[in-house]
Amino acid sequence: MCKKQNHSTEFFIIEPFKGLKAQVDLMLQAGNATIESIMVGTDTYELYRKLTSHPDPGHKIIGRGEAASISLAKEKQGILASNNLRDISAYVTEYGLSHLATGDIMKMAFDAGYINEAQGNTI
Repeated sequence: MCKKQNHSTEFFIIEPFKGLKAQVDLMLQAGNATIESIMVGTDTYELYRKLTSHPDPGHKIIGRGEAASISLAKEKQGILASNNLRDISAYVTEYGLSHLATGDIMKMAFDAGYINEAQGNTI
């Protein structure tokens, strides 16, 4: 495992994933992927806050990562990528979100040549 510093955020790269991070970096550089933010005071932030602290009746509080993903997928009319069906399935239906699981993404990454079989099996 190696430790990296990115602005004020520390993150770790697990060695088997180093090649995958390089692929993501290439996608970012080529404009095939972007990093998004949720700005305080926006509808996206209000949904994020609701999902993480004050959900509607009948819904439970969900984690920050799932909430951010749902909020951004709703705002950007994007695709929600998650295996956590227990936490997200009601929101996928409620907000009419498209959804993919990790297996779907891994197959797409393999088919597109972003990862090879050995990398897929390691991940």
